[in-house]
Amino acid sequence: MFYLNCAKLNLHCFVTGALNAQQIETELCIDGFKEGATLIVGCGYEDKNSEANLLEPEFKPYKILR
Repeated sequence: MFYLNCAKLNLHCFVTGALNAQQIETELCIDGFKEGATLIVGCGYEDKNSEANLLEPEFKPYKILR
């Protein structure tokens, strides 16, 4: 349904399993043992003014939350 709604609204969409589950669980105040994040979905309009190369994303160092 998510993809169909995005297509109807002319939005770009994605589903990914590449996520920082610990950070998401902290932000949502959920316990990672009873429930947790496995996938993230998102949508939006294309930024026509951006010069970013989406095939080579910028990677930032991982920060351990304590």
